Amino acid sequence: MTTTALMVSLLAWLGAHTGYALPSSEAALPTVHFRTAHELRVLSLGSEEKARAHSSRDIRALYDHRTNRMFLSSEFDVEGPDYKAALLHELTHFLQVFNGKRYSCLNESELEAYELTNAWITETGAPVPLYDTLFIKMLVAECSFPSAPPN
Repeated sequence: MTTTALMVSLLAWLGAHTGYALPSSEAALPTVHFRTAHELRVLSLGSEEKARAHSSRDIRALYDHRTNRMFLSSEFDVEGPDYKAALLHELTHFLQVFNGKRYSCLNESELEAYELTNAWITETGAPVPLYDTLFIKMLVAECSFPSAPPN
């Protein structure tokens, strides 16, 4: 299975489990770019310094809503359930943007993405640990603090 075929398959699952409109063609899908673990940390955290300080952070996929680009680990395995779960999570963010959802805080978008990822893991029986609901709620709770970045 190709990465694009996996994206289409996961988007179909998301479409069946949400009210989101799906892209009508593959041309609207995010462009895929592969990066090393360190490069993904730099993209996620914003600097080399922060990436080095969080070198144990495991990031498998990122979606950049400004450029409609999907960044995947250079070790990405389309058959790996953990990679599928990471891609589904990021495709949720793609659909949120594609459908015009707005959030006052970026972390608000994470609640739905993690809940859908957990639902996919449960439904498919993927041998991947579920995301901790307390962790998810803490992410969203950060939005109530003044230091939370606005979207």
